[in-house]
Amino acid sequence: MAGDAYGWEELCNTDKDDYAKVYRVRHLFCHGTASVSDYGSLCDKRHGYENGDEESDGNGYEDGHGDGYHRGAWRHDLMGLYKPYLDNPDAPAKKLTVGIGLKLPTGKNDDETDSGNLAHAVMQAGTGSWDPLFLINYLHTLSPVVFQANLLYHATTEGDEGYEFGDKVSLDLIARYLLTSYVNPGLELNLFYAGQDTDHDDRYSRPDESLLDNTDNTGITSVSITPSLQIRMPKTGGSIDLKFQQPLYQHARGIQQVVDWRAMASIVWAF
Repeated sequence: MAGDAYGWEELCNTDKDDYAKVYRVRHLFCHGTASVSDYGSLCDKRHGYENGDEESDGNGYEDGHGDGYHRGAWRHDLMGLYKPYLDNPDAPAKKLTVGIGLKLPTGKNDDETDSGNLAHAVMQAGTGSWDPLFLINYLHTLSPVVFQANLLYHATTEGDEGYEFGDKVSLDLIARYLLTSYVNPGLELNLFYAGQDTDHDDRYSRPDESLLDNTDNTGITSVSITPSLQIRMPKTGGSIDLKFQQPLYQHARGIQQVVDWRAMASIVWAF
């Protein structure tokens, strides 16, 4: 989980009432390589593990069957939004939105390897945890361009199998061009921080066997640039958001998987 562009900013531009109940489903694909990043640079661009292969190659990296790492995972979040400031209730050019939400434990997190051990937590589809989400968003329209600043704090909790991912903080600076009423291309600068993970019951961690199974090799700070395309569904509260994220800087703790690029697709509905 080396970085995350949550994409809640599209919900803060809804025409719904001050309080909006929101539901989002996202699917994500990413490609990355293992990297020694003690010095804050991607200095050993070796290919990493793929498809959950647990066999070590003797150098601390996981063997793969191809040239990289590919993962898809479903995630479900719920969030309530409130708008404490609007400069014009009918057609606001400036708007402040705050939100409180919850990440749901919808993904499976107890998959096992052929040896009967739990596959590492980062290879599981879910976390087994109920995680609070806190959002602050500011929007300023200078037609036909909309600028947004989006701050999100993801307070992670211990999952039902004893693993706790590090807390996450993301800051997204966004510009969207209102090409039509329904199609809005954009560009983002994404700053992201994730803290160190904790395996409370030592069920996932086997640091003597693999670098992946050592929580000392978790936690990252990154800066990315993200072109995007938002497609609004006419006469509904729905939208589709497509993004391609390219990291500019990544500093990971220890030796761990980092992202070369990330492609995201979100379906968002406000009602």
